[in-house]
Amino acid sequence: MKIKMITLYAGPGGVMEPGHTYEVESKLGQALVQGRFALPAQKATPVEAALEAASLTVESLEEAILPAPHKGARKSK
Repeated sequence: MKIKMITLYAGPGGVMEPGHTYEVESKLGQALVQGRFALPAQKATPVEAALEAASLTVESLEEAILPAPHKGARKSK
């Protein structure tokens, strides 16, 4: 999925700067669009992008990015 960043994003996968277009995995792209951090690159206007974002189903950005801990993971105190 191609997205155009609205805000700065920095995470384990790198940094994405506002105004630049990036190719990302669909799940991450949908989470960033739903969180209003990015717009789908193919949309002509922010209004069209907002309508598209309203129909996405990704529940949270963390769910889209972070893998589930393995079964032997220790719990923090």
